[in-house]
Amino acid sequence: MYKQTKDKQVVDAPLTDFYQILTLKEKEGEAQIRDMLKSLKFSEKHHFMMAIRGLAIASKWDDVVHFINMKKSPVTYSFLAEICIEHGKVPLAVEAIKKISDYDEKIPMLIDIGQWRDAIEESFQGKRLEYLDDIRQKGPAFVE
Repeated sequence: MYKQTKDKQVVDAPLTDFYQILTLKEKEGEAQIRDMLKSLKFSEKHHFMMAIRGLAIASKWDDVVHFINMKKSPVTYSFLAEICIEHGKVPLAVEAIKKISDYDEKIPMLIDIGQWRDAIEESFQGKRLEYLDDIRQKGPAFVE
């Protein structure tokens, strides 16, 4: 996985898997992540994206919720929502989506995951009534 060769360190696993393994190691993993970041020169945003993906794979949802609840998350709320959706955590995804400030981004996301009531509320709140037609077409009968 993470080997020291004669002149360099080598990762022989997908980077996401590597982050997952390191997040499970906790303190020992933190030092390895710091060393890896120095050698790979990741941007902070990319590092957090990989770390959050690793946390989700490791089912450390309390840690993912921490990022959702941050006022200035190091990653976008849409990224956090997508991670939650990938892992079937729709209520957490809705929390992240509601923090997105762009109504034209958040309303379609809510529609795509079938959160009709939230999509309707956001459409009225953001004065984006054109989305109501999409909701009527895609949603269940009660939306009529």
